[in-house]
Amino acid sequence: MRNAFLESLESRTLLSRALGLDVSHYQTISSWSSVKASGRDFVWSKSTEGFTYNDPSFVSNITGARAAGLLSGAYHYARYDNNTATAEVQHFLQVAGPYLTAGYLTPVLDVEQSTTLSRAQVSQWVNDWCNGVLSATGIRPIVYTYPYYAQTYLDSTVTQWPLWMANYNGQNPQMGNPISTGPWAGWNFWQYSSTGGVSGISGNVDLDVFNSDAAALQSFVIKPPASITGIVFNDTDGDGVTDSGEAGIANRTVYIDLDNDKILDGNEKRTTTNSNGVYSFSALDAGKYKVRQVLPSGWRQTTPKFGYGWSVSLSAGQSATGRNFGATQKVLISGGVFNDADSDGTKDSGEARLSGFTVYVDKNLDGKLDAGDETVLSDSSGNWSFHDLSAGTWVIRIASKAGYTRTAPSGGKFTVTLSSGSTSSGRLFGEHRVS
Repeated sequence: MRNAFLESLESRTLLSRALGLDVSHYQTISSWSSVKASGRDFVWSKSTEGFTYNDPSFVSNITGARAAGLLSGAYHYARYDNNTATAEVQHFLQVAGPYLTAGYLTPVLDVEQSTTLSRAQVSQWVNDWCNGVLSATGIRPIVYTYPYYAQTYLDSTVTQWPLWMANYNGQNPQMGNPISTGPWAGWNFWQYSSTGGVSGISGNVDLDVFNSDAAALQSFVIKPPASITGIVFNDTDGDGVTDSGEAGIANRTVYIDLDNDKILDGNEKRTTTNSNGVYSFSALDAGKYKVRQVLPSGWRQTTPKFGYGWSVSLSAGQSATGRNFGATQKVLISGGVFNDADSDGTKDSGEARLSGFTVYVDKNLDGKLDAGDETVLSDSSGNWSFHDLSAGTWVIRIASKAGYTRTAPSGGKFTVTLSSGSTSSGRLFGEHRVS
């Protein structure tokens, strides 16, 4: 019983790594279903080489493999000896673009072509190609190579990309490793044979293994892109709420504040609202984002409050909607009412705020509350604000309340002059309770 148990555990250990293969027009595939049934989980198909060659079997290979249930992806054979990275990125995207979408495997750059270029030049070309694909698709490519080539022509700058190492050393793919992975510290995929035999394929085929199980292999499957959308609207009454009739504002800049410094930097992703005030960031990776709007002179933000941006946490494929920004040319005047216990006209520590007091805009400057004057009540925290006043000079007073005498401000009023979209805060009324 003990030996049988150990044999069972050993069997499960040996079968833990996900197996795959890679193909091109050199292979004749008669049955992708048979390939899947043989225990293979993934396959990469050659799509392109250089900037003119298309593998004639690419479409049938990648679609047939996927239809049979294998995770499928495209690889490009690099010809840095002849072409620029930019030209080859464009060619690859033109051919393989439809298969760089959700559900397909991460694309691969095959780096093995003999060359007279230096290590630095080849490494720069590889980085340029990978960054070009990343910029266009949001996907980080994998680099395929072999030990001697990697040690001779690639430097540490390329280790930012996952590694697929080709090395035929005879080791068991479930327990062994490539003989070397330098300059990478480790490997993600290993092509352990070029003479494999797989049911459903005529002749030899390259055999590969992933350095973990099938569940972990999902980390190399392209996820649906995440997105953030919202509206920049003209908050005509400055209340921070999108009311009926408040339209979106076109041509406003919204950006992802990578360093959270409230400044649009040159490396930060940005977009412009459309004619309806709608903005959108698409093809985003899972992660945390801070989204802000750029306010033109004479405008202030009403939502989110206090000039904050939107903090958005995205999982793979998630769409965050309704991240709206309010902007207004109305001014904001705010303050509070406090219980001036010692009647010194200053809010001291321990002097509580007072709710339920009427604060008003003395529009006709007569020193009393009239029917046409705009009013607010101090809230439960003793705060008050006017958010829908136009630019200009305003006199703010507080109405008398039985049982209290006013101690601040001197003269019993605040005279505030504000330009479009500006604010004035901290205007405190002191009230002393009398017995």
